[in-house]
Amino acid sequence: PEKQDGTPINELSLIAFPTRELFVEKIKDFDLIIFDRYQHRDVLPVLYYDYIAEYVEKGGALLIAAGPEYAGESSIARTPLMSALPAMPTGEVVEKAFYPRLTELGQRHPVTRGLDGSATEPPHWSRWFRTIGVENPGGEAVMKGADDRPLLLLDRKGEGRVGMFLSDQGWLWARGFEGGGPHVQLYRRIAHWLMKEPELEEERLTADGRGMMLEIRRQTMSDDPGPAQIITPSGKAMTVKLERAEPGVFLG
Repeated sequence: PEKQDGTPINELSLIAFPTRELFVEKIKDFDLIIFDRYQHRDVLPVLYYDYIAEYVEKGGALLIAAGPEYAGESSIARTPLMSALPAMPTGEVVEKAFYPRLTELGQRHPVTRGLDGSATEPPHWSRWFRTIGVENPGGEAVMKGADDRPLLLLDRKGEGRVGMFLSDQGWLWARGFEGGGPHVQLYRRIAHWLMKEPELEEERLTADGRGMMLEIRRQTMSDDPGPAQIITPSGKAMTVKLERAEPGVFLG
């Protein structure tokens, strides 16, 4: 091993990575598990992928940034974790420049709605150059990549949630390539949605009282959420029509 002082090699102690402690004994303590371009190695015994899938099923959060490894022989899709994944790889890796774009669902979804730079065509952010091919994607595709392929999938598995980026090019935004992109805003929203932040729920109804005025806000994936009904302190019922303020948001 490398060292920076005069300690003899035979007096050094190497500490093994505590995989059992983390993925068996303390896995319930995790807020979010992230696989960033990860492929199956001997670091994690195959059985531990079962524990991660169970963690998600029981309410945990999982985020995957898939690169070419996801399409290969050592893909995590070839482990017991496959039961928690929103899409299986086809083995195809598309090397083609594209602007990440919001899908119709993505324009309404609170994770991607109003994302900085998304209002123009092309979007006001840099291109990416790789998309990982998948088949029968589940959940909601809120962003699309080359040839309108799914790029960002958000899915529910049991009581938990899974996010999957079908590209490993997000670093281009972080490095400012071609002006970069809203990577901090996007990844923060994804993480908060995965951890069930109430403000990012697809279906949400809130009321904000200001003096004698009451503003009702309905966040929804529906085109027409219908009216809201209010019961006043006197017991009187009132119906309030909700008007579309932006995709996925209605006010009354």
